[in-house]
Amino acid sequence: MKRLRRLLHAGVAIGVGAPALVHADDPAWRLRVGHSYSSVNALAQPATFVWSADLDRPTLTKLDMGLLIDGAWAMEGGFAFGMRASAGSAREKPQRIYSSLLRGWRLFDPIVVAGNGEYEADGGFDVQKGVLGIETTPLGGLPGLGVWAHPAFRLRWRPWVGLGYGNVFTTDEGSDAIEAGGFWRGIARVELHYVPGRAPHGDDAGERDEAEFDVEATGWLLFDGGRGEGFVKAALAIPLGSGLSIATSAEAGREPPRFELTRRVGVGLGFVY
Repeated sequence: MKRLRRLLHAGVAIGVGAPALVHADDPAWRLRVGHSYSSVNALAQPATFVWSADLDRPTLTKLDMGLLIDGAWAMEGGFAFGMRASAGSAREKPQRIYSSLLRGWRLFDPIVVAGNGEYEADGGFDVQKGVLGIETTPLGGLPGLGVWAHPAFRLRWRPWVGLGYGNVFTTDEGSDAIEAGGFWRGIARVELHYVPGRAPHGDDAGERDEAEFDVEATGWLLFDGGRGEGFVKAALAIPLGSGLSIATSAEAGREPPRFELTRRVGVGLGFVY
């Protein structure tokens, strides 16, 4: 039971964005700022002033903001509501993304199942979509899954696979739409979280005071058109104190709703609460 609780606390919370273990002094609902709502610990840099990888352009700004409100469902599940924005002058308007999500998840040992509804829009709200999805992840059976691989090598990771059905609310008639009308998506995602150095007391002791490196890689199988797309985000945060950090980030690939191709690197200021 102790091992299961550790798996739930360290692993499931990373994967679904909600606390899996409730203590007596934990609040029923929590607000998190600067978190990806698909992964609580990954990509926790909400605002970054970047140097753009487009070397023929001046220095640009990039905003990555995430808000997450989560709460427990008894001892074996939880709910989460999240909003995020990927904007800034470093992104052309079609490449900007605004979205919100409502997710519920529950433990069915030895797996966790999560269901969610998500709204997606581009920067001009020319393309808007809604997607209902279901995802699952195992609790064990793979080395380092959801827990620190070793006290001296604090790496943990979690895979997800799922299926979604969506509908296009509005579309840009002037561009080739990858998805139109009702559509299906297959999804696979891997989250990786690494903290350098050795934990002095317990798995997570001192984690917030040390640098953290996160990767989130997602692949989509788009049944409408029969093609695959992928997107990778990476972030390194070096804490400055009071939730602030020096943040470097990189992203490459295509992501919903328009699946526009992007390749960027940046460095700036991050904040996590």
